[in-house]
Amino acid sequence: MVDSDVEELGKRRPRLMIQALRLENFKSYGGVVNVGPFHKNFSAIVGPNGSGKSNVIDAMLFVFGKRAKQMRLNKIAELIHNSESKRPADSASVTVFLQEIIDNGDADYEVVEGSQIEITRTVFKNSTSKYLVNQETSSFSNVQQLLGAKGVDLDNNRFLILQGEVEQISLMKPKAPNPHEDGLVDYLEDIIGTRHYVEHIDRTAQEVEDANEERSLKLTRVRAAEKERDALESAKDEAEEYLRMELDLVRKKLLMYRFREHEVQRSQEEVQRKAEHYSNKLQDQKVMKERIEVELAADVKILERNQSEHDEVAYEVNKCKEEFSAFERRDISHRENMKHLKAKSKKLNSSLEKERRKIVEQKALAEKYTEDREIQLEEQQVAHRDLNKAEEALTKEFDRVKQSTSPLRLKIEQKQEQLTPFLSAKNERVKELEIMRSQLKILEETIAGPERELEKVQEDLKKARRELEDLNQNQASAHERDLKAAKQRKAELEYSLSKGNENVARLTTEIQALRRQIQISQEALKSNAQSNRAEVGLMKAAHQGRLLGVVGRLSELATVDDKYDTAVGAAAGSSLQNIVVETPEDAQACVEFLRNHNLGRATFIILNKLQYLRKDMEKSVPATNRRLFDMLQIEEEKNKVAFYYALRDTLVAENMDEATKLAYQPSRRNRVVTVAGQLIESSGAMTGGGGKVPKANLGSKVRAHVTKDESRELESKLKQAMEDLSRAREQNSSLHVELKQTNESISSLEVEMQKCAMDAKILKNLIQDLKHQVPKIQKAAEMTRSSKEHVKYNVLLKETEAKEILVEEASEPCIKLEAEISVLEEQLLAVGGPALEKAKERKETASKCFEEVCVFELLRRRCTKQTVTTSTESTDFRYGHRDRFLRWLTSSR
Repeated sequence: MVDSDVEELGKRRPRLMIQALRLENFKSYGGVVNVGPFHKNFSAIVGPNGSGKSNVIDAMLFVFGKRAKQMRLNKIAELIHNSESKRPADSASVTVFLQEIIDNGDADYEVVEGSQIEITRTVFKNSTSKYLVNQETSSFSNVQQLLGAKGVDLDNNRFLILQGEVEQISLMKPKAPNPHEDGLVDYLEDIIGTRHYVEHIDRTAQEVEDANEERSLKLTRVRAAEKERDALESAKDEAEEYLRMELDLVRKKLLMYRFREHEVQRSQEEVQRKAEHYSNKLQDQKVMKERIEVELAADVKILERNQSEHDEVAYEVNKCKEEFSAFERRDISHRENMKHLKAKSKKLNSSLEKERRKIVEQKALAEKYTEDREIQLEEQQVAHRDLNKAEEALTKEFDRVKQSTSPLRLKIEQKQEQLTPFLSAKNERVKELEIMRSQLKILEETIAGPERELEKVQEDLKKARRELEDLNQNQASAHERDLKAAKQRKAELEYSLSKGNENVARLTTEIQALRRQIQISQEALKSNAQSNRAEVGLMKAAHQGRLLGVVGRLSELATVDDKYDTAVGAAAGSSLQNIVVETPEDAQACVEFLRNHNLGRATFIILNKLQYLRKDMEKSVPATNRRLFDMLQIEEEKNKVAFYYALRDTLVAENMDEATKLAYQPSRRNRVVTVAGQLIESSGAMTGGGGKVPKANLGSKVRAHVTKDESRELESKLKQAMEDLSRAREQNSSLHVELKQTNESISSLEVEMQKCAMDAKILKNLIQDLKHQVPKIQKAAEMTRSSKEHVKYNVLLKETEAKEILVEEASEPCIKLEAEISVLEEQLLAVGGPALEKAKERKETASKCFEEVCVFELLRRRCTKQTVTTSTESTDFRYGHRDRFLRWLTSSR
């Protein structure tokens, strides 16, 4: 099997990797902090001193079973986070997420399904701890067995090398002097997991010796077989000829491939020319971009100024809106009061008008009675004449049938003579009863007026109370609930809007960072394509572990404020592209690697060889001078000497005048660089005054071996972030609209609640007014009940009841005699025939009309004056207090 096949098989085998860490209240990390996800091959945790990098390593030591002393602690409870900014925690826990993966390439891999492992260790204040495996209680021995099966040895901790152990490993002897110590070979066998094969190797060596003995026996047999081989020499020659022909074919194919390679090189040169053309075009675009950025900055200033003016105008508009809302509320209050008063006035005026019309009608009726008196007298005379004529006609008829009806007539006359006194007494009593009933009706209307008024006021009072109760329970409560819901929704919208603004700001910052990373990655790709094959190859090999001691490109090992980035690029020059290694052996290994892979050349900075500069690096400088080296933020102490080697004691100045003063001192000459990149050497030579000085791009997150896939991934992230920003801005816009509508709804509901309060106030005033009216009307009713009319009414009522009894007593003999007369008259009519019957009907009709006229005249005489007087007094009594209320109402309006 060839080496590529072996390497491919090794890549396809599953292996265990740490996916991420989760720390909760662990040392300097308060609360829950997630660290990760980690790269499948190499991950670096960077940060300034005291930021918690070592605590991440301590977290891994803790979860994999290290004791307190091994983590520089007295007791394990000291791992629990304790700070003034957070409340004291009772426990601390670390969770490591593991998974088995299968490598598919340099950066790609696939996760073995179901291989995820979650191991948690929690420590409490009493220095006890417990383990959880996949959120189930476990023990350290179970964790050892589980990880041991995956190739992780927790007994010897060979998977983790701490600070200070590198020197200890380098001092190990190749083989251990005794079984109780470890040699370098034993240590390496522990790391690669082959120590348990030692016994197997010894056993295999014995087997090899046995196999050698057997080989001697076989060798004898081989010699015998050689004789047989010589017999096959002719077949061998034929096979060799065939192989020569195959070799010739391969050579011709090689020529063909070289020709194709030449064609590809020519096309590659054409592509490079196009790349240079597009590179120039890109530079033009960058210049245009810088000009647009300047214009954009000016537009932003104009926008800020306009925004300030807009805020002032908006403040004045809001102030006017508030004043208008207050005025509108007062206007609505006055309008509601006026509306209620007008309705009440209209209702009272309508009732007063009805009563006045009733008075006019009664007066007109009295006048009509007076005007019709003569007509009634004439009608009475006409009725009397008609009655006389009817009696004369009836007498003639009786005379005609006198002889045949004389016995019947005699009986009728006798009965009529008997009936006349009874009938006269009955008619007199009936007339008196009718008069008494008319008087009683008039008095009843007079007495019942205040009572009806009292009932009406009480009914209005109940209605007003019901309306007030409905207003308080239904309308006001509904408005209050709606207002509360609207204010709650407003608070939710304001909170969502604030979160949305924070999200927009976060996305804007993220987009700016991504654009900068894309720009740096594109520049890195361009640099890689042109002249950086050596650096890319070295860094890639270092990340893969094939080269040791490679720290990285110098420009990647520090950061600096953007203000001094150009100055660092001018002062350090091409040194920033040098590769930093730890020892000369590491540099020699890198040179061999470049030679073997034909990757060109590279310049190395060897840290061990630069330690003589540390004394000069740490010396103090005058306070008036600013050393460019001191402006750098270098993460690792060992790398400072490399930057001092590149910059030395170069001073930094704001402009060329200040640089000149610093450079040419009386006692010595200094190397000085301006923030614009102009450099004055200690020899007096000046550089950087011409074209644009390139920036140093210190602390770039993009590695020199960045790939096109990574660049495309950054562009994809930028596109996604811009889409998220667009959606966030649209969401903020919709929230602004909804918040505006909610504010308008709140204003409307507040106005409605004020209307309800005004209506309630009006109803309360009305109720108080009606309550004040009730005692007055009750007093008026009591006065009516105790007045002369009421006494007269009671007396007249009793007299009417007595008169009705007398009428009934007088009617009994009349009814009896009239029945007997009716029988005799029917007999008489039967004798006299139709003519007599017709005459009798005329006589009865005339008699009836005469009686009605007489009764009407009697009633008119007795009732006219009393009716008019009583009606007028009743009306004045009932509406006197209403006139007073109308006057009060008019004055209140």
